[in-house]
Amino acid sequence: MVKKLFVLFLSLLFLSCGSKKNDNPNQVTIKVTHWYSENTWEWEGAIKEFNKKYPDINVEIEPIVYQLYLQKLLTSSVGNTQIGDLLIVEDWFAQELLEKEYFVDLTNFIHTELDTANLFMKAFYDYQNSKGEIICVPTFLITPVLIYNKDMFDNAGIEYPDSTWTYTDLVETAKKLTKDIDGDGTPDEWGFALNYSPLLDMMLYAFGGGVLNAEKTAAVLHEPASIEGLKFFIDMYTIHKIAPPPNPATMNNNSEFMSGRYAMAVTPDFKSKLRSLPFRWNFTYPPKGPSKRVSIRASQGFGIPKDCQHPKEALIFLKWLVNELPPKYSDLAEGLLPINKKVAWSEEYLNGNPACDRKVIIDLQENYCFNYLRPGYSELKDYGFQSEIEKAIMGQISAEESGIQGSKKVDEVIRKNTTYKKK
Repeated sequence: MVKKLFVLFLSLLFLSCGSKKNDNPNQVTIKVTHWYSENTWEWEGAIKEFNKKYPDINVEIEPIVYQLYLQKLLTSSVGNTQIGDLLIVEDWFAQELLEKEYFVDLTNFIHTELDTANLFMKAFYDYQNSKGEIICVPTFLITPVLIYNKDMFDNAGIEYPDSTWTYTDLVETAKKLTKDIDGDGTPDEWGFALNYSPLLDMMLYAFGGGVLNAEKTAAVLHEPASIEGLKFFIDMYTIHKIAPPPNPATMNNNSEFMSGRYAMAVTPDFKSKLRSLPFRWNFTYPPKGPSKRVSIRASQGFGIPKDCQHPKEALIFLKWLVNELPPKYSDLAEGLLPINKKVAWSEEYLNGNPACDRKVIIDLQENYCFNYLRPGYSELKDYGFQSEIEKAIMGQISAEESGIQGSKKVDEVIRKNTTYKKK
């Protein structure tokens, strides 16, 4: 009973973070919802900085578990139930909200109130609907990188991966780092961790193929370059045996790498999650494919629902968060890259905790990232190509057949989503 009361006390304390109670009769309270449960002190400190300039705006933070929040947001967009004044949005599930009359159009605000010359602007258009409205302001960028366990490399006497690596180099090195230590026939340490997202998308484009054509109107999984990428991906498990099969339920493989049993992974750069790892690590550029080197442009940001009670104050805080966030709070979003280039290039961010090669992330966003968002994103992934690739990994069909059947399913989903804004 005492333990339950203590947990309840902590929960209430946490939910009140950022709240500032005083006797100011002119103070307006806005509620900001997000899922950043590991960075409460950064948010508390940032809000105190904000209140020095805007004492009449009280920012109340409400953190909600990711999956619960996603369900709550999508339900609210249908029933128009109020859940906050500034709502966190990730670009992939924003695709389900683009054509709904739920968020305020922020296009004019972006071009008149934000310091666009110093922002990574490409990400803004990932939130643009068919009417040209931008419904969210990205505040932090997600960048898939090649992360590696330095201890495993050092123990094997192998040099770390770098910007010269190809996917062939990755496979050959991963073979050396895959080890069956106890002799039971199953590796105890793996050279690599496979995942469908973001790795598969990145590999397909690096091989010159992809899921959709440039206009995002038709599937290209059946085309030769895509088949080549699919075969290479599948062979990493079936032929080279450098990784266990990818988990179809996960969007990335942070947890696999964090277990300390994997030498390498291509995974998003949620750096704050890696602060307490018991081994040394770093990251570098994703490998080059036969066509090019690519990473994925993804992001998290905030939108203002049309039922917002205090839109003026919400816009003031959003503008401050983008234009004026002090660099010492640059790790607000689990260590992701701030949308503001001045903050991204600050010593506080570049030398932040945990220490890693953060300049790589900036270069990837500037020069190598592409937009992989698709109409009917979740349906396309779950019903479409992924299920066919799983069959190929299990040996039920060939890589060529997985591409052909995957394209057919993808085209079915595309036809259902004719209102999608082409980017």
